[in-house]
Amino acid sequence: MIDNRKYLKYFTCCAYGLAALMVSCSSDDSEPQCAGSEELVFVTAEPSRAAVTTTTNLTAKPFAVYGDVCLATGESEPTELMNGRQATYNSSEKKWNYGTTLYWFPNHIHSFVALHPIEAINNTRTVTDVKYSEGGLSFNYTHPSDYKNASDLLVATHRRRYDQELGKTADPVSFTFEHILSVLDIRIMYNEELAYTNQNNRIEITEIVLDGINVSGSYDVRPDDLNETNARSGTDAHVVRSGWSNLKSGSRTFSGNVYKDWSAGHVNQYDTKSSVFKPVFENNDAITVLPKAAGDVTLTMKFRLYVNITHAADHTLSTVLKDVEWKAGQKITYNLQVSVGEILQGGCTFEDWNAITGLTETITDASGDHDAGKGNLDREDWYNFNNGW
Repeated sequence: MIDNRKYLKYFTCCAYGLAALMVSCSSDDSEPQCAGSEELVFVTAEPSRAAVTTTTNLTAKPFAVYGDVCLATGESEPTELMNGRQATYNSSEKKWNYGTTLYWFPNHIHSFVALHPIEAINNTRTVTDVKYSEGGLSFNYTHPSDYKNASDLLVATHRRRYDQELGKTADPVSFTFEHILSVLDIRIMYNEELAYTNQNNRIEITEIVLDGINVSGSYDVRPDDLNETNARSGTDAHVVRSGWSNLKSGSRTFSGNVYKDWSAGHVNQYDTKSSVFKPVFENNDAITVLPKAAGDVTLTMKFRLYVNITHAADHTLSTVLKDVEWKAGQKITYNLQVSVGEILQGGCTFEDWNAITGLTETITDASGDHDAGKGNLDREDWYNFNNGW
């Protein structure tokens, strides 16, 4: 096994010997060679509570990065190089800074796992018991009682064998972040036949309670293994070793930013028949939840009824979402038709919003209209999910 002190010695010799272009850090053949002294660089997509992380806001929050290195021959155990180090985006330099610069080890395999955002560990404490071992990251997640403290969690991985090539610069580690939670977009159409025959009646949703959702669980992920074709270029694919496990169900209350503007509220559409479903909360105040296997979820809605701009009554209605199945990286939209007396379910749609990738540090999305998508603007093959997230 390679002594960690030799790696630290390697970093020191590279940091202070770049001008001399050292051939090696030591005469000890068992130590890594540092010819070329290639700096290790991270790039990602560029992007509140930004409830949902997209290509337009990813850089607004730091992420935690974990990594290790081992001999390509497999003759050593992995040596840990990074354990939750904070990577912060510098907008003026257009790069991710992660503290003390690291360098590539020739003839070694490097493995990385990133978790976005780091505030889920440091501040909101929704992520606990984080452990990085032999290239894999595991942690526990608890959905906070105040859902506005919930973080939209993303993970990314990379594994690569680095073999130094004369005159060639090492490619950066390009993290492809993927969502590991689900997001719910609950939309309603207010349609009340007996609302005082006044088309100007409105309702204001004040609270959504979901009972039967998963409120805690464990996650475990590692970079995929290398093979003959991807060893030197690396792989961003990852293996979810156990996925979400140890899931426990419960209830959570969601009360987003309600429509304060009278003209923007949920208007009675019984006479107009315009069938316009609008988000229950303004600004798409997203509801992020843990994935869930097939099972029922009870949705309870509280709302205020206004008649001619006057608060007339408060109502509470419930419905059961039957056999729901929410997968990681999915946006699930529920269309609900609401009257004073009942909730009618008007359909459910599923959209993938998994990958946030493709933009490099040299590309900026000035138009701001791409949202979560996939592709590479350098190659002009961007695919927009077109789902508003």
